[in-house]
Amino acid sequence: MTSSADRKLRIVMVGPGRKAQGGIAAVINNYRSSSLWSEFDCHHFASCTEAGRLSRLAYSSWRYLAFVGRMVIGRPDLLVVHVSSGLSFYRKACYLLTARLLRIPQIMHIHPAHFREFYAAGPVWRQSLIRRFARWSLRIIFLSDLQRDSFAGVFPQEKMVVVGNPVNTRCYAVEANRAPRSRRQILYLGWIVPAKGVYDLVAAMPLVLQEFPDATLVFAGPKEVDKLRTQIVERGLDSSMRVLGWVEGAQRLHLLHSSRLLILPSYTEGVPNVILEAMASRLPVIATPVGGVPSIVTDGVSGRMVEPGDIGGIAQAMCRLLRDDLECERLAEAGYREVVEKHDTEVVAARLREVFLQALVPRMPKR
Repeated sequence: MTSSADRKLRIVMVGPGRKAQGGIAAVINNYRSSSLWSEFDCHHFASCTEAGRLSRLAYSSWRYLAFVGRMVIGRPDLLVVHVSSGLSFYRKACYLLTARLLRIPQIMHIHPAHFREFYAAGPVWRQSLIRRFARWSLRIIFLSDLQRDSFAGVFPQEKMVVVGNPVNTRCYAVEANRAPRSRRQILYLGWIVPAKGVYDLVAAMPLVLQEFPDATLVFAGPKEVDKLRTQIVERGLDSSMRVLGWVEGAQRLHLLHSSRLLILPSYTEGVPNVILEAMASRLPVIATPVGGVPSIVTDGVSGRMVEPGDIGGIAQAMCRLLRDDLECERLAEAGYREVVEKHDTEVVAARLREVFLQALVPRMPKR
């Protein structure tokens, strides 16, 4: 897409590096693989790394200085800043403020479902700063209707749009025909922290083992790996539960295509990429109705829902899918159709393309 006869619109996306852990990096990587990246003159500017705290601070500072230089020398037509909460927000605030000072059009892409709570719990000056960013932005992108609606009356209504997370369904569909599925392997993929419900799974597993003594639960993700392993050993469950740490690439695909089901019993979520990956892999999903999850999983149709913290309900849902082959197949096929129709990378890229053009075309000089 060009703004003149001989130049594509130049768009810079700011977010974690390509090899970073977490959902935002996965989203950007999927956009990089889409036709959007070549249709516009798109560039990914990595703002942070997964190194230790001091190394991360040094890297982030260096990247910010590099960003200022790039904006001055190679001014883009649009800056898209992927925003999270916590310390990440303050890093991205520097980029948004710089874009404003340099009069570069910007879009704020908000990811975490709890960003509304982050806004509400903050001091007055932070709330004011977030509202200013919203006013300065041409558009504010949310991952779900629920997330967008939570900011009604706070952000300008006409600027708020919903663009779901993308997933490369072709990648997962190809692999789906290669790995035999285990009848008893349950998979958890995600950060190993209490908010994701991982310790509820440890509490629920003994109930599952009463009916299925050969069942196994595999955890794959970063953060509290050692703490989780210790708790599993203390409960005498180390023969039935494994903690792998962070996985990616072929190992991640193998887990998705060799497991019986995926479970994500979170207390808070945005639109989890791992659920989309599981659905694209024809892997049935058990999740909780939090954040944007209900926008991608319909209980009893494309997955099963349990309430956060309901240990008995979590165990019953896992047992049900371990027991019922036809139920697993039905949920898996419905989930696959859902993700291909609504969340394939090219489908979501087309929606993002529309958002970019709606924001930029009124600002283009008339010829």
